[in-house]
Amino acid sequence: MLKLDTPLAFLDLETTGLNIMEDRVVEFAIMKVNRDGSKEYLSGRVNPGIPITSGAMAVHHITNEDVANAPNFAELAPKIVEFLNSCDIAGFNNIRFDLPLLCEEFKRVKVEFTLEGRNIIDCLSIYHLKERRNLEAAYLFYCNSQLPVAHTAEGDTAILADILEAQLNKYPGLPKGMKELSAVCHQIPDNFIDKEGKFISLNGEIICNFSDKHRGHGIKYIQQNDPNFLHWIMREGFSKEVKAMVKPFLLEKKTEKQLPLK
Repeated sequence: MLKLDTPLAFLDLETTGLNIMEDRVVEFAIMKVNRDGSKEYLSGRVNPGIPITSGAMAVHHITNEDVANAPNFAELAPKIVEFLNSCDIAGFNNIRFDLPLLCEEFKRVKVEFTLEGRNIIDCLSIYHLKERRNLEAAYLFYCNSQLPVAHTAEGDTAILADILEAQLNKYPGLPKGMKELSAVCHQIPDNFIDKEGKFISLNGEIICNFSDKHRGHGIKYIQQNDPNFLHWIMREGFSKEVKAMVKPFLLEKKTEKQLPLK
């Protein structure tokens, strides 16, 4: 049972892509739960004014044609602000994605909106906090049983065999051959620039895919506004692949500074 001091708005966005600074809303939905338990709804589609990426369409199945005649965000912004007035906000990955992107949308159309004074609830953060990702949790999930023995190397190998067999039974689409199964385990999404996905490619631009501060920012933006972040990457224990990708942008910035004034 929710204990509410103010209304709580559950917010979800569908967007043109994953770049917080540049992508736009194509659909929004808000369910507001009032203190008395009553609910109000506000939702709609939005003409983003820019093309929807193929990757985004594959997720939400909203096409450019679907939103061609929808109102733009500037038309909807005052109504959204009014609906969210005095609300705390809940979502899934809203701290890192939905709310930063929404704030950029409001800024772009010069409509005042602030998160100050609101409680922000992120179900993804709670999920990561509460759901364990260890051998015991995997054994319980796939084998529906508690670990039969205390942790020992020998005992864990038998448990791993049980888990893999249960996974193959649970997911019929998984290949049974080890070569094919190894390939599945090492799949790298097409938009990953490095194997860990620290940086991704989006609409031909290199986008940071980690860090609370710069996730969703293009590397050109970081280069111009926070080059110390790139220097930090070069100093810390990031992969050679990541550092090789970052290094040219630091050299480029240095070269720019050395150019004589005209």
